[in-house]
Amino acid sequence: MTSIISLPKSFSTPQSLHATALRFKALRLHALKSAPYAFSSTHAEEAAFGDETWHSRLTSPDSKTFVAVAPSTADNDDRQWLGLITVIGPFSPLQAAIFLHADDAARKFLAAEPTTSCYVLVSFFVDASARGTGLGTGLITAAQEYIASSSPVGAVAALSAYKSNVSALCLYDRLGFKPIGHDKRGDELVLAKATDKDYKCN
Repeated sequence: MTSIISLPKSFSTPQSLHATALRFKALRLHALKSAPYAFSSTHAEEAAFGDETWHSRLTSPDSKTFVAVAPSTADNDDRQWLGLITVIGPFSPLQAAIFLHADDAARKFLAAEPTTSCYVLVSFFVDASARGTGLGTGLITAAQEYIASSSPVGAVAALSAYKSNVSALCLYDRLGFKPIGHDKRGDELVLAKATDKDYKCN
């Protein structure tokens, strides 16, 4: 059975950190290469990153990464990683808007919320072989549960997605994320959802 696991922030040895970072790097680069339409970064840019960058992405106190892991087989216990999502935060509403390069409409919406805790979902990806199996829903649900357990009532989960990425936008809508504006270039929608209630977007 496929499962969703959270990657640790601390490791018992440098070797353990490096081994996990290599798997994380491989999945992230695979995502950038196979679905370039979904990300603002490129495969070439991130392939040039050194080990320190990949290590810091895992150990940063301001982020949490979840991975979808395939079932083990009788002859192979090295379970394949099929998807990932990272939560970054908490931010203030203004910091979240800046991080997302949000336009005035999205900034105004975020600033109007009483919460002081905003989290941004990034690097969302499900391998083509596992799409349509519920892994995307599982990853986003795990991220939302982490936010809810880490923050006061009223925390906000926010993300951005290219307007051309229809399948992702349909998933976000189904899970309660609502558009609140665009990025400053106008290429991406900024979406948000409160962890304790649905947004009512004007």
